[in-house]
Amino acid sequence: MASSFGGWFGYGFGAAVGKAFFGDGGRETREKRAEPIHQQTEAEILADEKRYDEEAKRLEAEKA
Repeated sequence: MASSFGGWFGYGFGAAVGKAFFGDGGRETREKRAEPIHQQTEAEILADEKRYDEEAKRLEAEKA
């Protein structure tokens, strides 16, 4: 009796609670929702670094 109750609670009720909290789907669904990785060129990376440096300088100037 204890094993049947544990099975029902672990798989039946537990699965229902998991779906309620995390939605209907497993790992595959979460991976599909993830944004794809954006490949950047070297020019884009350098432009981002320059923009970050300029913003850091601006923030330091605001602090002072």
